[in-house]
Amino acid sequence: MGQRAGGRRTAPAIIALALLIAGCSNGGIDVYRLVGPYQNHVISSDANSVQIQYLGDVEATVPLARQRCAQYAKVPEQISISGGVVTYLCRDAGSAPGQLHGELNSKLTLITALLMPSRR
Repeated sequence: MGQRAGGRRTAPAIIALALLIAGCSNGGIDVYRLVGPYQNHVISSDANSVQIQYLGDVEATVPLARQRCAQYAKVPEQISISGGVVTYLCRDAGSAPGQLHGELNSKLTLITALLMPSRR
């Protein structure tokens, strides 16, 4: 019925591999070492922020964020983690941590207040 030769043999092999990996993950074996090295990688980067896709320890992304922000004489400040992606703001080295994030929130609050009608 339109199946490729050997297609029936591939499905059990895939199922067996999935079960092996699932069994190893519950047994305390590092599955990521079994399937090969994974490197954290930059999804997007500019003078203001860096987004890094990661697997495992989020702290392992800090050197990569530092490297990207340093290109602009800035330092990274982690602002969010979601779905295997960590986002850093690149702030001026002399500014206090959280200062840039606070300034952005203040500007967003002001813009929202100007755009939204008053509910008085």
